[in-house]
Amino acid sequence: MAIPSLRRARLAWRFPALPVLCLFSLLPVGALHAASWCGTAGATFHPLTALERTHGWVALFDGSNTQAWREFHGSAFPSEGWKLENGTLLHIEGDGRSGRAGGDLVSRDAFQNFEFAADWCLEPGGNSGIKYLVVEANSPPNSRSGFGLEYQIIDDVAHPDAKQDNRKTAGIYDVAAPSAKTLHPAGQWNHLRIVVNRGQVEQWLNGEKVLAFALDSQQFKDWVAGSKYKNDARYGASREGHIVLQEHGSGVAFRNIKVRKLP
Repeated sequence: MAIPSLRRARLAWRFPALPVLCLFSLLPVGALHAASWCGTAGATFHPLTALERTHGWVALFDGSNTQAWREFHGSAFPSEGWKLENGTLLHIEGDGRSGRAGGDLVSRDAFQNFEFAADWCLEPGGNSGIKYLVVEANSPPNSRSGFGLEYQIIDDVAHPDAKQDNRKTAGIYDVAAPSAKTLHPAGQWNHLRIVVNRGQVEQWLNGEKVLAFALDSQQFKDWVAGSKYKNDARYGASREGHIVLQEHGSGVAFRNIKVRKLP
């Protein structure tokens, strides 16, 4: 009789655990600790090299402070939504809608001709982006969201917006689709570059140039004419502005953020 009793005890220990596991699997990803979707515990900060500094690179985030960033239409770093964690600048809160948990982060400095680079990692199913040439006056004073060209960062597989080619990662949101690219899936790190030089724009992903155009070109005008911004004269008009890390209610992490001004 002892053996059946022991067997029943083992079964009783195993099966009650199953509903707990199922319940855990149904929890929204955003409710989990960031390390569970992005591995921020393994994030590595790479200090600028002497050669990079010689070429004019400046760190906008060195893994330990947020001095280069402030809240949109504000003077301080946001009190909610954004934080430092294991060498990354991290946003983990929100409900999938923008401007509700800390708002966009905006660079304190504005840039005209520049090269920007950063590593980024997005939670599965997430949506974010890097906006540039952003003029704060183009957004209402109470807005927490910047207006400008946006290097799209999105889960190309799971997010419904990504069914539209000009809303896929490394394109310009709703305006231009990227060319063939190498994209590491959501939950893994990727590297981006944005170059703006005398009206010529390039967007790069993981070492490959995936988009190039001129802001004054007919090609760009045609793209805008087919987008949601077709009747907005502000779009693409600025030639100098801030860089913005978008808060779109999704978990996203950034590291090794740097910029250099071009002559």
